Amino acid sequence: MRLVSTLRRVPYVYYAADIWADGAAQTGAPKWIVRVVRSIERFAMRGARTVLSVSDSLTSRLAEIGVVDNVLTVGNGIDPRPFCSGAEPDEAYKRVSPPEFVYAGTASEWHGSTVFVEALPIVRTQLPGARIRFIGGGSEFEKIKALASRLDVSDAVTTEPFLPPTELAPILRGSTAALASIVPGNGNESTFPTKLYASTLCGTPAVFAGVGPAVKFLQVEVGGAPLGLPVGLEASEVAQAMLSIATQCRDLEQRKHMVRWGLDNVALSSVAERIARELEEIGGVEREYPGAYS
Repeated sequence: MRLVSTLRRVPYVYYAADIWADGAAQTGAPKWIVRVVRSIERFAMRGARTVLSVSDSLTSRLAEIGVVDNVLTVGNGIDPRPFCSGAEPDEAYKRVSPPEFVYAGTASEWHGSTVFVEALPIVRTQLPGARIRFIGGGSEFEKIKALASRLDVSDAVTTEPFLPPTELAPILRGSTAALASIVPGNGNESTFPTKLYASTLCGTPAVFAGVGPAVKFLQVEVGGAPLGLPVGLEASEVAQAMLSIATQCRDLEQRKHMVRWGLDNVALSSVAERIARELEEIGGVEREYPGAYS
């Protein structure tokens, strides 16, 4: 793109949702491959008129690898419409019994999602009926099943294929808590699991294990309670967070507050507006953008 744009004298914009070289390093790729990917990626980003970054932490990471002057932080979010039809949730948002935790999305070596399986036997000492549903896919799914068998919790751990948002939403609404995780190292400190946006729009608190901007996100208090509980990647810490959320009295009104906050803060429309303004400024176009979900 940089070479073609240079020849045609047309500017281009690079959308930085993550850093590929950091991801390659996390998978254990040979160092020479990581260096090649890093060089290509840096070359592409430095030639862009603007690099659109999805978070402050990613912007900081871009600066560390030498991409500074052309970066604009636009944030990230999701389309709220599949997850909520409005700001008022119904009775489906009530806490379920026995507790059911839902990990929705990709479970790869970047995520370290097996920690939730490790925590489950501890949780079940106090909540015998507790279970985890892994809905999605990824390289960790086989490890999850093997670990559940070894820890004798196979009856309480299920792995299921990806579901469209409209089918996933009622499952999240009815769950005790959503689960998400990010393993530290190799630049993953800038990664945000967007599954937390979905849980917020469903009015469901989350347990996050690991590092990154998700920690600060879940510490936001809405309706008198935080959006969730961030902890380290130790099974004992994760188990305590799962127990804490499962035994909290988070009523329907608090979940309504979460949904309203999510509509105001993580709806993709606001991100799209910021991106559109930047693109049209480059193209010399001016236009008004009313909020799509207001």
